[in-house]
Amino acid sequence: MQYDIEREQRTKLEMIPDAGIPALQKAFDRVKGKRATILKIWQDTNELLAESGLPATSQSGFYRWVAGIKFGRIKRPALDGDQTPPAVPLDLVRACLATMPGTASSIAAALRTMADEIERAASKPLQKN
Repeated sequence: MQYDIEREQRTKLEMIPDAGIPALQKAFDRVKGKRATILKIWQDTNELLAESGLPATSQSGFYRWVAGIKFGRIKRPALDGDQTPPAVPLDLVRACLATMPGTASSIAAALRTMADEIERAASKPLQKN
């Protein structure tokens, strides 16, 4: 009998204690927003983890975690019961709204468009190279 079951292996960062979740949330948002180099985000994350009394992550482990984020396999870290939505870059909001007049209906339309784009991006299947 043959099984085609892919084994999901969690990274060490996905199994981090709750004290490290805020540091990973910040790192996740910075990776998604392309706000710094991965090296800089890794260094800053390790500083935040140290402040929380947690050990530093390896560079290779962090890069694997980042790859999982970029391919959509890893979602934003959250504490149990945490319903905080991910941060939306303000420049993205401004760019969407700059193309329309500032009325309430156009703002609502821009937000619906953004939500549709996010939903489409989240539902795309992973592509194997």
